[in-house]
Amino acid sequence: MFKFYYKITPEIYEGKIKYIDKEYSFDFFPYRNSDIYILLNYITISIESSTMEAKYIWGCSPRTNWKEKKLTIPKYQKGKLILEENDKIQPGMAYDYATEKVDEYFDSESQIYCIGDYEINEEDTCIEFATNIIATIKQNNELKNIYVLLK
Repeated sequence: MFKFYYKITPEIYEGKIKYIDKEYSFDFFPYRNSDIYILLNYITISIESSTMEAKYIWGCSPRTNWKEKKLTIPKYQKGKLILEENDKIQPGMAYDYATEKVDEYFDSESQIYCIGDYEINEEDTCIEFATNIIATIKQNNELKNIYVLLK
């Protein structure tokens, strides 16, 4: 399991996350260079190897896989999401974060998507690392979920 850290900063990766219905996919504009990919199902967290910082998410996620659930964006801070360096991680490669399929949720009223465990605990830290993309990090530095606000 890969570990993630965060750094609270006022700067995040600015852009726009969109879900494209015809393609069943998320895209982030503008595209930013990255060369390490961490996968949650077919959702990709793009990482730049020189800084190990997550840039944004993108990837395939058919709405038929989403479970309808009332969701709210958790309290978060702006900052950098940083993948812990590891001898096994190589630029140009993609790695599965989880060994099993990760649940995906969507609140059609609030237009919030979540991949992973949607429940937030007091010990969890939520970081907006790119515009409208929030990662939740557990106390043991494991990634718990990613929330996306699609409005």
